[in-house]
Amino acid sequence: LNLVPSDRGFAMLLPELTTIEVYGVRDRPELESWDSASLQWAHAPGSTGEGTDIDESEVILLGSFQIERSRMDGPVIFESPELTRWVNQDRTGVLGILLVSASMPQDHWSRVHAFASSHHVEAAGPSLEVHAQPLQQ
Repeated sequence: LNLVPSDRGFAMLLPELTTIEVYGVRDRPELESWDSASLQWAHAPGSTGEGTDIDESEVILLGSFQIERSRMDGPVIFESPELTRWVNQDRTGVLGILLVSASMPQDHWSRVHAFASSHHVEAAGPSLEVHAQPLQQ
């Protein structure tokens, strides 16, 4: 993931650390067929359409990471045993990941942390790096 400036809000109104939860879209074709160019949060797999509420029947929590309020750009690496298990159990060949802020801002004018999409003009979009390991005999 690449953190990019959002130009929205004020960093001083954020908590010192923002927790970002990482969810994997469940391995069902009807949840994995969406257009990234037109997808809106209210219709995203895992969204209830109500604020940042999550529909856990559509996604699985893979873990979380934290971002300091002063950090506005640069790479973010997320690793977890749950992520590895989720990738290994995939049967459709499509992986969808949902990022949700679990930290409530102090004010509606708080800075919004943002990540580059595959459509970003300067930063690289998200990528999944896999390190193969020999099978245990």
